[in-house]
Amino acid sequence: MTQWWEACAPVSAKVRCGSAKHQLRWQAGELIATDHEDAESELVLAALGGDEPECVRLVRAWGSHSDDLDVLALGPRSAKDKVPGPEEGTTMLSSGSGLIGLGSRRAASHPMIRPGGSGSSFAAVAYSSTLTVTSGLTVSHRRARGRHGDDPATQRRTELVDLMNLGPAFQLRLSATVAASWATRPAGQHRPTLTAAIAGRLAPAAAAWLKIDPDQVHVTSPEGDGWGELTMTGGDLSAALPVGWLAGVWAPGLAVVGGRLVVAVTGGSWPVLQVRSVSQPGREPEPGTVTRRRRGWTVAA
Repeated sequence: MTQWWEACAPVSAKVRCGSAKHQLRWQAGELIATDHEDAESELVLAALGGDEPECVRLVRAWGSHSDDLDVLALGPRSAKDKVPGPEEGTTMLSSGSGLIGLGSRRAASHPMIRPGGSGSSFAAVAYSSTLTVTSGLTVSHRRARGRHGDDPATQRRTELVDLMNLGPAFQLRLSATVAASWATRPAGQHRPTLTAAIAGRLAPAAAAWLKIDPDQVHVTSPEGDGWGELTMTGGDLSAALPVGWLAGVWAPGLAVVGGRLVVAVTGGSWPVLQVRSVSQPGREPEPGTVTRRRRGWTVAA
């Protein structure tokens, strides 16, 4: 597999743009304003001080946050997580609390996430081709802009919350976009942040896979360019997976399929993929094929 987005189905959302509802569509790694024939020209005009349609604003914001590590701090850790709405999200990001929980292995400890069964199931979200959501600037956002003008920090926070408000399917794909961008560059001083981002998402998946507590999952940065490493010691799992795992495996909902932990996607495109997975820690990955059904990913016969 050459592109991470081949494991993800296209998704669409309806957003309020002026007096109409327009469609935003994500496909092949890009967010597209389908009702704007020349969105690029509209972006240029907006940069020069002209009016910026809501659809175009969200497309621009998506590009601006495509390598923003705050996306991984704010975004979901598992299918059952529910990201707070615009009012609460703006408050938390403004106070900085949206960045605190990234260092914890527990998804439940993250202040921007409400874990539990209240969120939409991943199977339903990933299979659906169209989502209708309430997005764009809320009244509180408009008032914030009125108070703070074009303050870059306020605008950045507002954009990030608005992108998350597009819904779970878009949250996963934006998280994948950010992870993919960092998979191709040196981690440098951001290595602890990236490792924590992997840990926060691998822990609930691995815990369910091995029937252990998420705090028994310990994640480190992998050495070299291989798939990584999984070992079990004294009931605890030690894992080293590259940040690209978030984009290619976790975001499409492939972490655990058929009782096996998927470590890489090697070929195919949605809904049929070739993967490498392990049956238990300490074993080398084995090749296989998975297929997307209405109820989720299954191992192909």
